Amino acid sequence: MKKYFFALSLLLALPDMAMASTALSSAGTDISSDTVNTAYNQTNAEVCPVTPWVTDADRYGHNITLGDEFVYPDTGLKIKVTQVTSDNKMSAYDVEGPGYSDKSFLNAPEWSRVVQAASSSVNAPCLQISSEAIIARTAQSVMQDTYNLKNFGLSLDNSQSDKENMETVLNSLGENAVVYIPKGSNWDGLLPDNPQKKLTYIWGARQTGDYPPIPGDGDTSVMLSNGVSIEYQNKKTSFTYPFTSFYWNKNQNFTGPWSSNYQQYASGLFRAISGPTSTGNTSPIQATLSSYGNNPSGSYDVGLSLNAQKYGQNSMWGLVIDLNDFSPKSAGAFASWNEYDLWAYGQDIKDWSPDYGNPQGGHRSLFYVNGHSLSPGGWSANKQITVSGTGQDDLPEPVVIGVTASDGTDYVWYATQSGTTGSQEPVFPVPAKILGSISGDTLTVTKVSSGSLSVGDSITGASPVNVVHIVSQLSGTTGGTGTYKLDSNTESAATNEPMYSVPVVKDGTVAWQFGQEKASTISSGMFWTGDAFDFISAIASDTKITQAVLDTSVAQFGQDADVIRMAPGQRLDFSAQGTLATANRHTLSYEASDSALEYKVGGQPVVKVEDDHTFTVNDGNLFINNGNSLVLQNKGGYTNVFLYVDSEGNLTYLGGIGTFKGSIVNTTAAPSSSQASCKAGQFADDASYHYACIADNRWKRVGWNSDSW
Repeated sequence: MKKYFFALSLLLALPDMAMASTALSSAGTDISSDTVNTAYNQTNAEVCPVTPWVTDADRYGHNITLGDEFVYPDTGLKIKVTQVTSDNKMSAYDVEGPGYSDKSFLNAPEWSRVVQAASSSVNAPCLQISSEAIIARTAQSVMQDTYNLKNFGLSLDNSQSDKENMETVLNSLGENAVVYIPKGSNWDGLLPDNPQKKLTYIWGARQTGDYPPIPGDGDTSVMLSNGVSIEYQNKKTSFTYPFTSFYWNKNQNFTGPWSSNYQQYASGLFRAISGPTSTGNTSPIQATLSSYGNNPSGSYDVGLSLNAQKYGQNSMWGLVIDLNDFSPKSAGAFASWNEYDLWAYGQDIKDWSPDYGNPQGGHRSLFYVNGHSLSPGGWSANKQITVSGTGQDDLPEPVVIGVTASDGTDYVWYATQSGTTGSQEPVFPVPAKILGSISGDTLTVTKVSSGSLSVGDSITGASPVNVVHIVSQLSGTTGGTGTYKLDSNTESAATNEPMYSVPVVKDGTVAWQFGQEKASTISSGMFWTGDAFDFISAIASDTKITQAVLDTSVAQFGQDADVIRMAPGQRLDFSAQGTLATANRHTLSYEASDSALEYKVGGQPVVKVEDDHTFTVNDGNLFINNGNSLVLQNKGGYTNVFLYVDSEGNLTYLGGIGTFKGSIVNTTAAPSSSQASCKAGQFADDASYHYACIADNRWKRVGWNSDSW
């Protein structure tokens, strides 16, 4: 099927809910007897695009075939070929488009559904615009644009009998008919048996109740009383959006935030003002979802669904919420908040479940963050590849493949030239990774992390935005650091910009450009910046946590990854009790000035572990529990020395020969007899004797010589 497009500007008017449109005529002759006059700001006379409308071929030499369409983009008017002769001549056509969704007027005798027979005198349908600002249409066709239910003799008083009559009227209308319920009508939207067709209801009145029913399956209601309301219901028919707003930005002259332009060009604007005398709750948009479904694994109801897809190099945000408090007065209650609430019954993971206590997203998550790598398809032989254009009217979605290079790394490549791939997979090289800058048509390479550069290579990365190619090397080590001439002077890259240098791969008639590594990384799951925070995160006193504030026990960590990374002087506080007065009494921090990890009480170091392994206890005791030993390891490789205190308070030394510097004072009392209680190895002294316990409860003594040392 071929499509033909012709530019023709028409201005349409909507008088009292009846769509006026241009008249279709046979061979330029008006077929209507009754006319409706509508003023247009048009000065051109009758326009009949006869040239492209020939019987056997179009102006490009293509034969007319069944289903060919002739479209006027400015109006949406479409004329479709519905019948052709054996020699490819158009013998019938039909009219489609927004202004002619109801084609019953073609049943009139003048049209007879088949408008013209194939003959030497076949003429195209003629769009007739009069310079006298008069447009001729049949009164019947005007009435069929929108059906006013009052014109069918209905009382619209919401009585049962009136509903039955209304159902008869609606059943007589065509599919997708537009029905108008005028002001002053009283109808709750219910019918004895809804018509089995799609209808659009335009209400000058308004239904009552919080959830007014929409008459039928796939029907749409547009209410124009007390504001505008658009309602749609779907039972068995295919889904369609009840309201669509679309905007395509093709303007090359718009500027962004770097030019101090923060205006967002959007497909819709919702704005609300809470005035100085207001007392209510004001929002520019209110989204409410009521979910009654019972299909938990297969259905996902979403209160607000946002989807952003990035194909080019524009900066992109999925969601931007700006709060600006311009009031010069002190902030009051809830002055500026972003709030996420979840109210529910019962435990999420039951405490008798085997999964209880395991780190998991569970069935309820107040804030869920997900980040993964995309997985493109691989290379295929003899495959047709079509590369989209990059013009103003194009939507260039890249054709991407995943390739494993000889270094074992998975990379992505994208097609830059349409064609058919070869019968054998080409070699996709490992890219050279470089640091450098681009100014004008000169690339300056300051470091080559891996690989080497060659003439003809593509230079790509976040910058330059558009790929450039090496023409020649101007200076430096061949294929290494130095300067290179590029084939373009319109790109730039700042100093030490990470870039790739890699040749284009020819594959059959397709050209592949290197993209980047397949495995993605995300710099931060959540990033904070600003100079006005008291707390980045605070947990209220009524919060009950049954497991942990942070659990990374099942996470996979890279070699250099940490759970928490802190700078010297930053503290962990262990004693705060929800008040500033109790904060920072017991802290742990690394102090660069002392080269030590320090535990402080009241700001003073109590325990220090220095970088040279020195362990210091300030103004306190080193306490070791009963039965535990203080192990002193000999650096020379000799036997370790153990010191411990037994249950009776005796200090026991185990190891090699002990050497002590300083004084050892023995306070053991002298025994009263040789059978006094003692442990083997104990000793004591008094003015007359030195006592030694040679076995449990058995003492020996030796007297002092009073005449000499």
